[in-house]
Amino acid sequence: MNKSFVFYLSILLSLISISLSYAQNDSSYVRTDKSENEKEEREEGFTPLKEKVYVGLYPGFSWSNYASSYEISPLVGLDIIPKLSVGLGMVYKSSSSKGYYTTTGTVDPYKAGIFGGRAFAFYNVYQSFCAYTEYEGVTINIKRDYDPDVKIWKPAFNAGILYKSEIGNKFSANLLVLYNLLYREDAFFRESPLDIRIGFLYYPFR
Repeated sequence: MNKSFVFYLSILLSLISISLSYAQNDSSYVRTDKSENEKEEREEGFTPLKEKVYVGLYPGFSWSNYASSYEISPLVGLDIIPKLSVGLGMVYKSSSSKGYYTTTGTVDPYKAGIFGGRAFAFYNVYQSFCAYTEYEGVTINIKRDYDPDVKIWKPAFNAGILYKSEIGNKFSANLLVLYNLLYREDAFFRESPLDIRIGFLYYPFR
């Protein structure tokens, strides 16, 4: 069985376990309102706008005998309605490879810096599972030892599933499994259409 699949499956099972454990122990949780006005608003079903704002981070790294990479992708978002959320994020990735086969059949080591942004939305469909979609656009700067440097603009339209593991009232640990619907093979920069991320969301004003 693929080691990456086993790793991400274990992460998903761990997040589900944390969610269930917290839910069982959370029955006695009582929130203290900051003011009488906020208390009255909550009793009427109104949530202040600032409490719908969140920030997050999707860090990532990978390595092999062939290549290595790391990613830092911060984001900010807003819960529009209880089940729908939208936001914007920044993408920064760095990767290096010992080489790949060029059109001439040679092996050319390279380093790539990737920078761009993404707009995303997700909708809760069942318990902790959300339907997720995003549009991402990045510029890939490829530096090579033996050939001229290459700059590529690469869009992506990703769709898939988000699993949110709520930990307390302010924090969640997330697992994203996405597929790039705009994927096409690239001679200069090879990557998989499948994107798996582990990240975190934080509501600072709750």
